[in-house]
Amino acid sequence: MRILMLPALILGAQALSMPLPRREVCRSAALVIGAAGLAGTSCIRAAGADQLGASKMLTIGQYLEDLREARNSLPRLQPLLENPSETSCKAFRVELRKAPFSGIRKACSKVILVLDEKSTLRSTKEQQYEDIKQSLGSIDDACRDGVDRSSLDLVGMLTTMGDRLQAFEKGFGIDVEQ
Repeated sequence: MRILMLPALILGAQALSMPLPRREVCRSAALVIGAAGLAGTSCIRAAGADQLGASKMLTIGQYLEDLREARNSLPRLQPLLENPSETSCKAFRVELRKAPFSGIRKACSKVILVLDEKSTLRSTKEQQYEDIKQSLGSIDDACRDGVDRSSLDLVGMLTTMGDRLQAFEKGFGIDVEQ
């Protein structure tokens, strides 16, 4: 692990002291990746990501960013569910169909497609995706016209959906910003 850190520290120090041309940054990054390969490990394996390649990790990272954005946007929907009326529930359902929430299913399914079919990570993520779909469906159904919401905890359902999104984001070795 220390072998990986030394070139990264050198590269980081160079980047702080003066701007580097794009070609130099790419060459330095290639040296860091090459040193990792010579050390018998790769940056991805060091992160514990079930031996995924760099391009797969990049793809997963982009979709995890979409999920993070959706999860962090859930609190703005909470006021619509605190005192649920027909109007506020209708507004909630409309918002749920707009970005970033409309991309939740796509992001989850694309991440799952990138994972190896027989990996335990994929089976875990498939189950978590089913839980996310169940949360989306149950909160959407609870906000339909004519539903008795007096015994439903809609804010709790929204919180559960956020927790499930956060659980899906974990396990890839990618630190998604909160």
